[in-house]
Amino acid sequence: MGYYDIPATVDHIMATTGEKVYYIGHSMGTTMLFVMTSNRPEYNQKIRLAISLAPVAFLWKPSHPLLKAIIPASKQITNALDKAGIWELFPYNRKFADLAGTLCHDGTPTQHLCVLAYFLAYGDDSERLNKTLLPVYLSHLIAGTSKKTVEHYAQIIRSGKFQEFDYGPVKNMEYYGQSEPPDYNLKNISAPMSLHYGTGDLIVSLEGIQHLSDELPHLVALSRVQPPSFNHIDFLLASDAKSLLYDHILNLMTVY
Repeated sequence: MGYYDIPATVDHIMATTGEKVYYIGHSMGTTMLFVMTSNRPEYNQKIRLAISLAPVAFLWKPSHPLLKAIIPASKQITNALDKAGIWELFPYNRKFADLAGTLCHDGTPTQHLCVLAYFLAYGDDSERLNKTLLPVYLSHLIAGTSKKTVEHYAQIIRSGKFQEFDYGPVKNMEYYGQSEPPDYNLKNISAPMSLHYGTGDLIVSLEGIQHLSDELPHLVALSRVQPPSFNHIDFLLASDAKSLLYDHILNLMTVY
């Protein structure tokens, strides 16, 4: 996606508007940005400003309990998925969406279970959760991804590196000309970058953010969203995200 899809999107926008692009990405959207601007550096000149929310590159010491439980067995899990011929994970399910609507709306005795499921997935930040919108959140946030994408993130966590997909020594030689997958060369990134993170994020650690900021040649802002509980999904769904984050982003965009 970072090598083909995002560049194609940037080209389409520029062909339509004739202007450079403001890129705002969250989580995996930031990973795709870093892949594009490091592996296809000609796209740096097409970006006016890149704004990365909850940036995912160096996944050092994630504190999410599910990640901590799954990562040690991730190789065995992906092998089992291969044998079973399963290539898509967490696909959108209309029945699940309808169930979320039934169980999670205001006034139902089961809404607290939906709140618990939400906090288990994203972290507890109850003061920023709009419970009325829970049916919308839970029916759309699980929209599917590929097994290879999840496997790639697992490799990044295990290796501690922001690197290309590891196919194994033999296939790596075919794809990369070396037995180990190469790191993404972040020094190729010349577009102005701003990083925004939350200390309540269970996926992106402060150590990983700091290392990423040290690697980016043209970092224009490193910004912590102030409430200590601000977590990975709050960047999108916090009820006060406008005052805490979005207004700051708009001000930053006026500079570029």
